[in-house]
Amino acid sequence: SGIGTPDVMEQNTIPAQTRFETNAIYDYPCEEEEPTLHITNEDLIHFSLYPNPTSDQLIIESDRKGTIFIYEVKGSLVVELQVESGINMLNVISFPIGIYRVVLLNVKKEIVQQKSFVVD
Repeated sequence: SGIGTPDVMEQNTIPAQTRFETNAIYDYPCEEEEPTLHITNEDLIHFSLYPNPTSDQLIIESDRKGTIFIYEVKGSLVVELQVESGINMLNVISFPIGIYRVVLLNVKKEIVQQKSFVVD
């Protein structure tokens, strides 16, 4: 027997080493259910930022209302903004040139989307 290889898996089964050497395929029943991914309509969120890059106005489009936090590249919070469902405008003309991270939280304060944009 090999190191780390069990000689016998359970009673009435073929030793692991023998199964490997014969290249045979055995159909053993699975006792566990396969995990499934459950996605609800609430999980599917439309959220976009444009134009990207921008130098004056950033359009924030979302199908959910919530709170947006905008962080500069070093992690400092630049803006906290309440957004409504639909199109929201943000004036970024006073933002220094750089990359910014936008985090959208839903009304339950859960992070639902994160995106980046560039001010040039």
